[in-house]
Amino acid sequence: MNNGIKGAVATIAVIVAIVMTGTTFQYVLDTDNAVARYVRVDASAASVQEDGSVDYTLASYDDGGAREEVTFGSDKTLRDGAYLELSVMPLRGVVYWEEVEPAALPDKVREALGV
Repeated sequence: MNNGIKGAVATIAVIVAIVMTGTTFQYVLDTDNAVARYVRVDASAASVQEDGSVDYTLASYDDGGAREEVTFGSDKTLRDGAYLELSVMPLRGVVYWEEVEPAALPDKVREALGV
């Protein structure tokens, strides 16, 4: 291969790498890619940190009732027994949560949580 072709191939490889990296970052940062998971807060699972924040590791369930352990934090102690909808992102974990009424939980989640 002559130097002109090698240079063109190298340039194309760099461009492809930049596009793939940008696409990956977009996927990781775009909260539209978040998956909803649901938990019931268990006060015994709370771990108060030195800065006053509280970490929780709880069983979570997706819309179909599949169980997965999830860890997330809060700047306050959450109400024991509260139901939360979590927005979970690949690599980033829980990016948002909000309390929901039991009636708002998907049927399979209510079944899994015994609601």
